[in-house]
Amino acid sequence: MKRRNLGLAVLAATLAPTGSALATGFLTARFGGEHGSPTTDNATAMYYNPAGLALGSGTRVFIDGTVAWVKATFDRDPASVYPVIPAGQTKCPTTGTPSCLGTLADNIGQNSGKATLFNVAAAPFLGVVSDFGVPNLGVGLGFYVPFGGASVWDSKSKYKSDKLAPGAFDGAQRWWSIEGTLRSLYFTAAGAYTIPEARLSFGLSLNLVVSEIQTIRARNVSGMDEMVSQDAAGRIKVEEGRSRIDVKGTNLSMGAGVIWKPTDDLFLGLSYQSQPGFGKMKLKGDLDLSYDAGPVETSKIRLEEELPDIIRLGGRWRVNPQWEARLSGEFDRWSVFNRQCLVVDGAKDGACALDSKGDPKPGVDSSVIVQNLKRDWQNAFAVRGGASYFLSDWVELFGGVGFDGNAVPDKTIDPALPDFNDLSAGVGTKLKLLADNSLALATSYTQIFYISRDIKPRADKDGNGVPDSGLNSPTSLQPDAAGKYERAIGVFNLNVEYTF
Repeated sequence: MKRRNLGLAVLAATLAPTGSALATGFLTARFGGEHGSPTTDNATAMYYNPAGLALGSGTRVFIDGTVAWVKATFDRDPASVYPVIPAGQTKCPTTGTPSCLGTLADNIGQNSGKATLFNVAAAPFLGVVSDFGVPNLGVGLGFYVPFGGASVWDSKSKYKSDKLAPGAFDGAQRWWSIEGTLRSLYFTAAGAYTIPEARLSFGLSLNLVVSEIQTIRARNVSGMDEMVSQDAAGRIKVEEGRSRIDVKGTNLSMGAGVIWKPTDDLFLGLSYQSQPGFGKMKLKGDLDLSYDAGPVETSKIRLEEELPDIIRLGGRWRVNPQWEARLSGEFDRWSVFNRQCLVVDGAKDGACALDSKGDPKPGVDSSVIVQNLKRDWQNAFAVRGGASYFLSDWVELFGGVGFDGNAVPDKTIDPALPDFNDLSAGVGTKLKLLADNSLALATSYTQIFYISRDIKPRADKDGNGVPDSGLNSPTSLQPDAAGKYERAIGVFNLNVEYTF
């Protein structure tokens, strides 16, 4: 394979922005604030549990905005940088020859240390629900973004003019993410009906899911993190390049749910939200590659991945006229997110049939595989409890606490797609602004506390001096993302509902 094509094969990679995940994985569904649950009766029910659309009456317009500030750090362990070119080297540690590819020992700080990010992200929810004058009916249309976000990492100005390491300006996390956007936009139509005699409400939703991934990251021929090459005469050449991914796709998904109201004060809800595309998603677009500071080359590619389906269960109980209690949980099947695979556009289905080492299975044409990012995520769950206190018919005070589980194992975590166990706490108020209760305004603030993760460098399991990634294929290799991961997020939610 020519060097140019090898660079194309290993430089392409898909990655998601690190900053905006508000739940497990990169789920970001916080619309509705503390009232966003599988027993809600506002328009956000079309995502959380469509059966809730039948619990109200009249026509309801719901506008919701979530704004989050995101702070993240990744402190890369210098021991994760491999290979390192020793000062005054006469023999390369990887080849045993005088020529070497790697990171200069004196410049190890240009490929390690702390990377920082501070971003502000916003997400809307727009919905309208009506019974069209039919008792016990609810039909709704909505637009919202339950997956993804955007991020831009801070640059390192002290490396701006470094001719031997120009890439270091983009930070130690650049091999996984410099900047990027990953999101799935949902356009939803939903309907629900209540059977009064059974005290049961049933709902269905159909979603048009428009997904996009746009990312920029550092990459090079080997798929690892070598910054330069040094020949026997000591001459140094920059080897680091850049790749940009821009892919989009449209898929369908569906949701279903039921709410049982055994008494006038108790609601129990169960819902299911399917995978986008009901399984494998295919996004198509461009790979832009600039290698060795050369010209940009563009290729047509296809990304294949699977996002999770979700089961939600919850209840709310109006204990007395002043108090309401809420409890809900969800199960997110992130185990389907086992890889993100890029293939040449036009490749046949099954082109990404790979074994655990990242090698193509027998009969698979490896020439069409551009990049395989092994994820191997695990299923995760979240739980949230809350309560409301009604000062009057006009004023509600509410709060809640929650826990979100971690979907990303140590072996595949990186700065583009980290995840954490986290705890959250939120408070807010809801005001009814008109005498006929037709206009309501709610606002809340939630702080999310993430439990930091400290990932150790890869071990030399074979005793050959080479850290073992567990992968063989060049299209599956990634640098060692060992280091300390930290994140904090604060979320402000504001929504208004008008009923007529």
